[in-house]
Amino acid sequence: MVNTTGGWHKLAGRFNVDVVEAEGLQSNGYYSPDLRVIFINPNLSEKERRYTMLHEIMHVIDNEPNAIKQEADANRFMINAMIDDYLNETGKEIKEVSYVEFMETYKLTNEELVKEIITSKCE
Repeated sequence: MVNTTGGWHKLAGRFNVDVVEAEGLQSNGYYSPDLRVIFINPNLSEKERRYTMLHEIMHVIDNEPNAIKQEADANRFMINAMIDDYLNETGKEIKEVSYVEFMETYKLTNEELVKEIITSKCE
């Protein structure tokens, strides 16, 4: 395991959390609250790393005791960033976004959450 450098390491440091690249992770990333370490898969693209770090940082700052709700909050935080990036990259307005196309672009599976976020951004 090798500590990462750069912006994510600095951001995590603000929350007194370390970021460690870990070969062999079976997911993109994982936050260990006991160790106060975000483990991240070193084989991710920069974009995948960004979204994984946003998701894991939300676990760091979210005090929600319900694990299912905390996971939903972290996903919501990450998907909001994805939508903002998608709008910037495509030049589309939120009302022009096809949730199906968006989900395919980012390989997402949580249709209800994506619909909810896009709908709330349209209001």
